[in-house]
Amino acid sequence: MSLLIHNPTSFLKNMPFEVNLGLHAIVGIVCAIQPQLVPIWILYIILIEGTVKVFRNGNAGGQAHLAAAYMASMEMISRMSNSGLPHELTKYAVIFILMNGLFARPRFSSNSWIFIFYFLLLIPSILLLVDANQLEMARQSVSFNLAGPLCLAVSGIYFYRRLISQQQLVHLFQQFLLPMAATIAWLFISTPRISEIDFNFGANFAASGYGPNQMASLLGFGILIIGIAYLFRLPVIQNKWIALVFFGLLSYRGLLTFSRGGMAAPLIILTCLVVYFLLSNRHFRSQFGRLFLIIGLFALTMYSVYSYANQQTGNALFNRYAGINYGKQVTAEKYASGRIQIAEIDFRIFLDNPILGIGPGMGNDQRVIYGYGERVAAHIEFTRLLAEHGLFGIVALAILLFFPVWEFYHRRTIFQRFLLVAGVLFCLSFMAHSATRIALPMFVYGLAFIIIIPDDRIRSSSVSISSGKMLRLV
Repeated sequence: MSLLIHNPTSFLKNMPFEVNLGLHAIVGIVCAIQPQLVPIWILYIILIEGTVKVFRNGNAGGQAHLAAAYMASMEMISRMSNSGLPHELTKYAVIFILMNGLFARPRFSSNSWIFIFYFLLLIPSILLLVDANQLEMARQSVSFNLAGPLCLAVSGIYFYRRLISQQQLVHLFQQFLLPMAATIAWLFISTPRISEIDFNFGANFAASGYGPNQMASLLGFGILIIGIAYLFRLPVIQNKWIALVFFGLLSYRGLLTFSRGGMAAPLIILTCLVVYFLLSNRHFRSQFGRLFLIIGLFALTMYSVYSYANQQTGNALFNRYAGINYGKQVTAEKYASGRIQIAEIDFRIFLDNPILGIGPGMGNDQRVIYGYGERVAAHIEFTRLLAEHGLFGIVALAILLFFPVWEFYHRRTIFQRFLLVAGVLFCLSFMAHSATRIALPMFVYGLAFIIIIPDDRIRSSSVSISSGKMLRLV
């Protein structure tokens, strides 16, 4: 299995990354046919890569965050396997691996306490669930709703102002992409042929292999990585043609999920950031011509993939994004898949329970009482925090939103700011439509706070935020 980990400490460190992508695609096909192999794969990551190698090397090479990134990107494979693995396994595995890294090489930045405080704010409402007759139900509610915030908090503590070299960042991005190659191969093997799928206005589970929003967000993050790599000349995938093909595959399978948020968010984030830095930074403006060519190339690829997917779905893909159902424009509520009503109900629950809220997970039943047509879990983390955690949730939400703003103005280089905003916006956009369903966005939120330094300065014990040279553009 060590063949499958692109770890710089491995004896296979010189293997071309493109070959490793191909190996992962093969493994994805094998595991789609024999899903009982997935627990062995995951246990190897947790026990060997995330424990043995971390403590053996004292996490000197960042083995913990490399293994955790790989694990976070494997969540869809874990869930598609239906092999009896716990639903929240990936979140706890990421937490466990990062905690190993903190124990192996303790480090805490002065402001990392803010992430501890964020999670502690969510604890008081748990007291509302104390019922000796329903302890198991309470445990499941806490696990489902707070494992994600805990993953975010631990990730923030681990990554806050952690020094990572440009080359280490490349390896980290590669760790994300490897399981995505296996996931795409799995989807081609395990999902029905496109001609056999009934594409209608809603998100499509048949083409997604699992939850459409989660799958689209995973693949959309791969698009975001490739976009950042191209903008800043990071050699994540050195062969540009393979990079474009992989970008196309991520886009194609992501579009077929019919999840708009998971696919639109990365593209909107990249577009907004490029426009912002073009207007505000002379280094971006000096590279306008090359940026324009790269953006045009990716836009053309995306449009070609979209046109092909739309043709295969009989124009249903266009109708999904345009909000057209049976030839008529749907209402805003229908377009948002009920999230507007859920948000309104959550706000009313907060007004009735402003101090502690109603407790994590209790909104599922309360939303029915307040007028929603069926029992439903939270889709929007921001309103869930209000309804289920009250005033404590408001403070926690304020930390998520405003701490990155404070950090943004303390960063001096383009790339530091770009990475911070991209990571935070990716996580927040996911929370806006899927709460904290998977580990990846929570992990990425913490990752956004790293400090990138030149490769020859990674051994330095203290480097200021503004000391790193700006990565060269395209």
